[in-house]
Amino acid sequence: MFYDYHTTKMAEREKLLEGNRPFKWVEVKPTDILKVDDDKDRGKSIIWDQDYDSFYENVFNSMTETLRQYDENPQIRPVDTFYFQKWRKLKGDADMAMRTQQFFELYESIKAKGFDPEAGNFAGGICVEQTGERLDGSHRTAILIHLGIEKVKVKQFAFNWQDIDEDFICRKLKARELGIGPNYYFIDYGNFTNLPASVHPTYKENAAPRWELLENLIKPQGKVILDLGCNEGYLSIMAAKTAKRVIGYDYSYIDGANTNKLIFEYLAQRDLPVEFVEADISDVVFPVCDTALLLNAIYHLPRPKQIPMLFRLHQKCKHLVVQCNLRKAHVREEYFGSHPEDMKKLLEAAGWKVKEEIQWLDKPVIIAV
Repeated sequence: MFYDYHTTKMAEREKLLEGNRPFKWVEVKPTDILKVDDDKDRGKSIIWDQDYDSFYENVFNSMTETLRQYDENPQIRPVDTFYFQKWRKLKGDADMAMRTQQFFELYESIKAKGFDPEAGNFAGGICVEQTGERLDGSHRTAILIHLGIEKVKVKQFAFNWQDIDEDFICRKLKARELGIGPNYYFIDYGNFTNLPASVHPTYKENAAPRWELLENLIKPQGKVILDLGCNEGYLSIMAAKTAKRVIGYDYSYIDGANTNKLIFEYLAQRDLPVEFVEADISDVVFPVCDTALLLNAIYHLPRPKQIPMLFRLHQKCKHLVVQCNLRKAHVREEYFGSHPEDMKKLLEAAGWKVKEEIQWLDKPVIIAV
C-alpha cells in the first residue's frame, strides 16, 4: 500500500477523525505508512503546507535516527537529537524539547508493553485514510520501524464525496503527482479551473476512448463486474455508473483508484457501487460475477500462474473481456499473452471459448465465454 503523501490541513484531519466516524481495521507495513530515505525512490512524504500555497518534502528519518541516538545514550538531551534540530525552527525549542522527551517515553512504553493499536491521539494509535493519507501516528510508526515490526494493525478512515470540494481535488491530484507521479492514462476530471498537471499522463492516451469500446461489450452482462488489473480505477468507476457492483483489483495502484473513486463520486454527487482491493490477481479468490475485465494484465503474471488463474476465473465468471498489447510484440515470449494468438491458447487451455476478436488500435480485444 502506498501511504507516502499527505495533503490534509489540520481541520480536515480533525473532521475525518471526529466523533464516531466509521473506520475499518487494516494490516499494513509500517514502512508503507511512514517513509524514510532508505528508499531513494519513494523516501519522502509530500506535505501540503498550512499556507495552502506550497508543498515541501518531509524526510522522517530524523525520528528513526534519533531513536538510534537514544539507544546508544539513553541520557541524551533532547536538544542534541536529530529530531530536535530538524524541527526546532518550525516548532520552537520548548515545544520540541517536550515532544522529544515524550517520544522517548513512548518508545520505552512500546518496548516494554508492545504496541497497542487502540492507544493514541484522535481515534487510535495509527490512523490512515483510504486514499493514501497518513492521518495520525507518525511517532508510533517510526518506533515500529526502528524495532523491526513488519506488520501493524491500523484504523483506516475514508472521506466521502460530501466532505470534499474542487480545491481539495486539485490539491489531492497535485500531491499525487509529486508523491507518486502522473496518472497512467489521461483522465478527464471535469471543467476545473485549476486542474493540476496530474492529468498529463505517463502514456499520452485518453482512457475515455477505451471505455467507449468496452461499455458496449459489458452492457449485456454487466450487473457484477470484476476489473482485474484495474490500474487507477477509471474503467471500474465508469462501469459502476450502471452496474450493480464493481470490484477492481490491482497490485500497486489502489491508492490512486480510491482517490479517483472519491473524485468521480463528487462529480456525480452520489455514491458509486465500486470498491478496490490491493491484491495479486493470480492469488485472488474470485467472487461470482457476470463479467470480468482482464485488460493488458495477463502477460504480467508468471507464466505458470496464467492458466490456473484463468481456470479459477472461469468457474465464477460468465463473460470475459481480454485486451492484448501488440506493442510488446518484440518481447512476445517474455510477455506471454500480450499477443492475441497466445492469449487464445491460454484461454482455451483454461476452458474458455473464444467468441470474438475485435481490432482496436494496437490493443486488440478478445471476448470469451
